[in-house]
Amino acid sequence: MKAQDMEVETEIHKKVAAARDGRDPAVIARLGSGWALFGQQQFVRGYCLLLPDPVVPQLNDLTAEARGHYLQDMVRLGDAVLRATGAARINYAILG
Repeated sequence: MKAQDMEVETEIHKKVAAARDGRDPAVIARLGSGWALFGQQQFVRGYCLLLPDPVVPQLNDLTAEARGHYLQDMVRLGDAVLRATGAARINYAILG
């Protein structure tokens, strides 16, 4: 087995497992592609995360259909943050 084929349990894996089990109080909602959570630190009001479920190392590891669904969910989450906070705009970041 190659090193890149071995899956390492990351903090994202742990957060998704906690969300699935109902143990994460930061969960906002279960979306079709993953979990919306409030960020632990609110750098700006409304800071949140969309964690994919199942967890993948990077966006490109999703199928084209799953990738589109994830990005649509991200925009839906951004729309909700805009409505809830009255912010002028949303900055999106994909980290992987």
